[in-house]
Amino acid sequence: MGIIATKIFQLFFCLLLVSSPCLALEPEQEIEIYQKISSLTSELASNPDQYKIHLELASLYTELGNPAQPAFHLTQALALNPADSKTRIVLARLYLSQGEYSKALQEYQTLLTANPNSEEALLGIAKTYAERKKYKEAKGFYAQALSQNPASPEALLGMGLAQFNTGQYELSVASCKAALELKASPLAWNCLGNAQLRLEAKSEAKKAYRQAYMADPNFSEALFNLAAIEVLEGNLAEAERHRKLLKTQNPHQAYKLAQMIQKAKSTPNEAPK
Repeated sequence: MGIIATKIFQLFFCLLLVSSPCLALEPEQEIEIYQKISSLTSELASNPDQYKIHLELASLYTELGNPAQPAFHLTQALALNPADSKTRIVLARLYLSQGEYSKALQEYQTLLTANPNSEEALLGIAKTYAERKKYKEAKGFYAQALSQNPASPEALLGMGLAQFNTGQYELSVASCKAALELKASPLAWNCLGNAQLRLEAKSEAKKAYRQAYMADPNFSEALFNLAAIEVLEGNLAEAERHRKLLKTQNPHQAYKLAQMIQKAKSTPNEAPK
């Protein structure tokens, strides 16, 4: 079970990354996978209670980038082996990625019932509440996760994002900085910049957005945020340079920025708000 479950775990992350090379299958590879699926399905038809085959089918369908079939086979596998926490984590994450929040919560709650100290379950529940914009509930579970592991960059960043979305900007800055000390990421830098901007610390916010963009040049949100400050400060040439970069990365943001620049040009004497 270990090898198959680990493979599903790895392929699951490929499923979330649309551009991931692990989904760029050659036609011959696809044919081979479908042949395996056909053989395993026939075997399963004669004996439905084959735990390992359900896991293998989930893995193969995940490799094909099919999100519906893995959930079915993971559910069937768990019905045969409810104590398989690793497979339950994969299923919960899959549900969360598909926006099936109630199902994701149910699987994470099952994990938490089996192990009240499960950091994975606490983080999963927190993320699910955050996705549903229930930030108060999310903060409660992030706090529990941090009580289990105070050095969790994932929990610190999640807490920082939840704090930002509930107007606790000073606390958000502290949480994001703590997360960055443990593990730098574009999302953490961007969160820090957002919180600092709300605290009117524009210079510090710009530094954070630059760090986010340097960490990942494809992270267009940070570049847009940086350009928006440039517009507010009247640095329209710099904002225009950023707009050109955004044009290929995110045309919608580039268009929105162009409107901001045009408005600033038409009211040059108006103080930035």
